[in-house]
Amino acid sequence: MSSTQENFFKILNTYKDVIYGDRTYLNSTELMSSYALHVLNHVLKSRDRIIKHNIKIAKSDLKDFTAEEEDEVRDQGYTRPVVNREKFISEFGTDESLEKQRSDKNGTL
Repeated sequence: MSSTQENFFKILNTYKDVIYGDRTYLNSTELMSSYALHVLNHVLKSRDRIIKHNIKIAKSDLKDFTAEEEDEVRDQGYTRPVVNREKFISEFGTDESLEKQRSDKNGTL
């Protein structure tokens, strides 16, 4: 792995939005390789999580789970998007912050 690949991969693994303006036709293959490695890392982590959740579901009955626990282990189906929760909450807030905004708008507490 070249120093360019290593540095770019480290940046990608910070899970911050990245805009890389130093891409040229000379280093594009290196950058794409680092990006592909980062994507593969996500795929393998998700697969491991699904396998662990399947084992957890198989060992116990779903009725033993609370609603929140059930949502946590049910990661397969038609649509099970993966969301960076910390980033989502920091950018969009929570239900409580939405309710506070609505009550502030209406003049109620």
